[in-house]
Amino acid sequence: MADFLELTVDKFTFKIATDRFYSAEGMWVKEEDGKVRLGLSDYFQQRNGDVAFAEITEEGTALGADDEIAVIETIKVDIGLETPVAG
Repeated sequence: MADFLELTVDKFTFKIATDRFYSAEGMWVKEEDGKVRLGLSDYFQQRNGDVAFAEITEEGTALGADDEIAVIETIKVDIGLETPVAG
């Protein structure tokens, strides 16, 4: 299997990595070496525009699933990001 899938919608081409899990909101989760890494999907980034400001929860903070992990401000919207997993 390829490292990623590609999907083209209108003029946009989205890359979808196959080694992680995705939420409906556009966040992804990947486990590496006993740690969990969260990120924003290519689609989420292209849909919402460039990030102008980000406020991220302090490292070491215990969070439950659906707790707010960050607030980002783009040129289009302000978004509160909820973690899809507890940790």
